[in-house]
Amino acid sequence: MPTVKLTEGERALFRLLLGVVEEEAMGTTLRVAGGWVRDKLLGAARCGGEHMVGVDNKMDVDIALDNCLGKGFAETVNRHLAKKGMKSAAVGIVSKNPEKSKHLETATMHLLGFSIDFVNLRTESYTSDSRIPNMGIGTPEDDAYRRDLTINALFYNINTGLVEDFTGRGLTDLAAGVISTPLPAVDTLLDDPLRVLRSIRFASRFNFNMSQDLLMACKDPEVHVALAQKVSYERIGVEVDQMVRSHQPLRAFTLICDLGLAPIVFAVPPTDLLGCAAGCGLDCCDPSAPLQLDTASIFSQSLVYLKNMHHLLGDAVLAAAGIALSGDGETAVQERRLALYGAFLLPLAATHYWERGRDREVSKPHPVTRYIISDALKLRARDAEQVHRLHLSALEFQLLLRRTVGAPITDANCAAVAPDRVEAGLVLRRVGELWRMALLLALTGDLGTQHILDSAVRDRADKEADEAIICAYASMGRALEGMGLVGESPVWELKPAIDGVGIGKLLPGLPKGPVFKEILDDQIEWILRNPYGSEGEVKEHVLHKYAQYLCPLAMTARKATVLQQPPPQPQQQQRQRQ
Repeated sequence: MPTVKLTEGERALFRLLLGVVEEEAMGTTLRVAGGWVRDKLLGAARCGGEHMVGVDNKMDVDIALDNCLGKGFAETVNRHLAKKGMKSAAVGIVSKNPEKSKHLETATMHLLGFSIDFVNLRTESYTSDSRIPNMGIGTPEDDAYRRDLTINALFYNINTGLVEDFTGRGLTDLAAGVISTPLPAVDTLLDDPLRVLRSIRFASRFNFNMSQDLLMACKDPEVHVALAQKVSYERIGVEVDQMVRSHQPLRAFTLICDLGLAPIVFAVPPTDLLGCAAGCGLDCCDPSAPLQLDTASIFSQSLVYLKNMHHLLGDAVLAAAGIALSGDGETAVQERRLALYGAFLLPLAATHYWERGRDREVSKPHPVTRYIISDALKLRARDAEQVHRLHLSALEFQLLLRRTVGAPITDANCAAVAPDRVEAGLVLRRVGELWRMALLLALTGDLGTQHILDSAVRDRADKEADEAIICAYASMGRALEGMGLVGESPVWELKPAIDGVGIGKLLPGLPKGPVFKEILDDQIEWILRNPYGSEGEVKEHVLHKYAQYLCPLAMTARKATVLQQPPPQPQQQQRQRQ
């Protein structure tokens, strides 16, 4: 059996836990389970015998107990700490929820910088009239065979310091790069259908192959129904978001689509609530009529957009133009995440839905992308708003490029794509700090879904057309930088030279109402058109353009004119009421 190299922190933690077992005479065998063991062994294999601590789970440890429950053991740990004069740790309880396929009660606590989950080894049995299992304390072998994957069924025995493989396949699958289940795959997935997505996530994360048995089970209609009905939206969303944040989101989403899971994972509202919003710009449907979606075609397009976006995120031409996303911080991760969601959902950008019971003629529709992100995946409302903003701004960038070029994009001269400064500035003000993502999304949309950028099947004409489109967007990106619209003082932070109070003093005859906003917006346009203009020149512009509001008497005269009009006759009043 392979050995595991422990860090100093891990040794200290395990000594503490073994001390609890010994001094409290518990007779417990402590085993670290699941991902910690897997990642230790994978790290050792990749680093010539030396463990490389990864970002994931490096401070998370799951402890399996063979003769007690997690809550009881955690409380015993705290009693032991108190005897030693050490500070106790708060104990959290994650309750069972078998209706949502959460069968284990887990006790959580933080010790020596580690986040620890204590849970008993489990065995389960079913009665003939219920699908909910009766849980009990089991043997290590019982527990291993009830886990999701063989590579996650490995144990590290803290008492002996040895790795244990009770399925007999975990170490073999880990070495061969195979994702498989300890029991027949259909049984394992029906036990907790979220395992479908976990299998996909691990296959993409480690670049492993899924076993044939597992692939067939993931396509099983019964498993699909179970995933849709038994697993909460929140748990699905967590898995999907981890895929997007990983280094291999493309492979994960490809597996989701290839296995027929996309309509479940990225669920859209019922057909009778769908439609295209009025003024969407597409000749797709009557806004008042329900919309039939061909989800197979839509998600096929989604994959192409996602693949092209994934390629563009590392494109050298775009990086040189300052457009490609870069960096390793959380901001860059979030930008990349939104760009990928935006690309995958691009085919649904113009599709909207109405809330049930609302009149389509008078109520405002919502973007379907909001439903998918907020309702189906239960991600943040801010994520849904930002993806929708990306879609709107991508369309604005596409139109801006066409107005600038005045010809097919493929005919553009890359060195001369310089948009109007006012138009570009207003687009940037609407999209704000998401502008790079929106520009990449616009480019992704213009490349279309006919072929994939990194595919070898494209002919020379396709490649030349793609390169011309990429070049045009890179040129426009450089132009935005050169105009000083983005950078240290971005245009979306630009303020009017005269605020609302100043406008009131400058134009004492100005009535309350929308004209105030009109003047504020007009100042922004003037500043964009005259980047070197002074505040005094802005005032002169406002005074000249809105001279009718200089004198309060003008307003008084206007009011007097209204008051002098004769009141409407009774017949006129009746017509007005009608």
